[in-house]
Amino acid sequence: MSEKRGRTSSVVIVLLNSIVIGILMVFAFVNVRAQDMFGIVVFGVLLVLVLGLYFETLAILGELKRRQKDLAESRWLEEVQKERLEAVVNNMADGVIGVDRTGAVTICNSALLSLLDTNANLVGKKIGEVVKLKDGKGKEFDLLKEIEDLNTIKERDDLTYKLDEGNWMKLEMVMSPIRNVYSEMREEEISGYILILRDITKAKSLEEERDEFISVISHELRTPVATLEGSISNLQVMTNGGVADKEVVRKGLSMAHEQILFLSGMINDLSMLSRAEHGDGRLRDEVNVKELMEGLFNRYEDSVVQRGLKLNLDIGNIEAMIVTNKLYLDEILQNFVTNAMKYTKEGSITLGAKKVKKGVEVFVTDTGIGIGKNEQRRVFDKFYRSEDYRTRETGGTGLGLYVVSKLARLIKSEVELESRFNHGSTFSLILPVKNKIDDTE
Repeated sequence: MSEKRGRTSSVVIVLLNSIVIGILMVFAFVNVRAQDMFGIVVFGVLLVLVLGLYFETLAILGELKRRQKDLAESRWLEEVQKERLEAVVNNMADGVIGVDRTGAVTICNSALLSLLDTNANLVGKKIGEVVKLKDGKGKEFDLLKEIEDLNTIKERDDLTYKLDEGNWMKLEMVMSPIRNVYSEMREEEISGYILILRDITKAKSLEEERDEFISVISHELRTPVATLEGSISNLQVMTNGGVADKEVVRKGLSMAHEQILFLSGMINDLSMLSRAEHGDGRLRDEVNVKELMEGLFNRYEDSVVQRGLKLNLDIGNIEAMIVTNKLYLDEILQNFVTNAMKYTKEGSITLGAKKVKKGVEVFVTDTGIGIGKNEQRRVFDKFYRSEDYRTRETGGTGLGLYVVSKLARLIKSEVELESRFNHGSTFSLILPVKNKIDDTE
């Protein structure tokens, strides 16, 4: 504003000087033509004045030109700074949206458009229409009211944004007022607000999974530890008292041994879960399918027979080499067999392998209790255990098949399940035959 007033004043002075110079020149010219000595003297004085006014006018014009140049440079710098600011905002990974005091959007970056899954022009729209949120209690979150009462930086991490039907994104939002320190109205004035939005869906899910993990593991550990403590305490009392019935001791030791095996299995599941979550997916082991299945058969034959079941091997004359991660594959097949043993009360378990179009299919089939259709997809979820009372009779953390699905993806495969309630289950894995070892870092 002051720059504009100064430029106007300079133009007025130049115009006035020009008018005065013109009048004086006319007056002097008239006196000289009259050959009047006084007129000639006056002409000399006026000439000096004219020259003074002329040079003053030149100085004013020079100052005006300099100011115009400075103004042009200032505008250019302003544009450069604006472009730099827009470049910084648009290259931020978090969504940024600026609004004025009325709640109208003034600026937003590409990350915000991506976050909200829209290509619409949001500038000029009300913030409440652009970002429709709900709070942690599921109530509508009035964002405009929230920022109207904002005097300092505020954070919220309990907000959700609806992406589409049934899908919600969890958001963290940082809200900050924009203050004009050099406002003419007051020393500091809030001219708008800046909002930074971050997708924390994955982080929140991990946090919830962690809490669920701690809860489930604590619950599962409580029973075996209590059983072990009780069995060992009873044995100690009987031993110290000199009363040691062999049958009671045998049952106590047997119960303690079962719980130790359960704890060992849990530790193994947790170890494999860690490997699956952070595992090396390189396929570096050459495995003979026939030898693999025969080794698995020999390892579990006695255990299966002791349970009153029959173990079959169905591999025909298969001759195939696969390149895989032997540790992961072995863990998957062991899980298939132990699950079959756990949920099969009578009948048989079959270990098999056959060639298919995509490579080699390995499978484990049982004649156990089976899995209902409504539960077949969920059995691969972390911590999931069937509500079937027959399943509940056996211990478990619900991690086994979740780990299996993770390991299967690491060896470039996928677990398939076929099952009928009360007619057994078949878990299979298709392994592609590869010609070279994957040794990439």
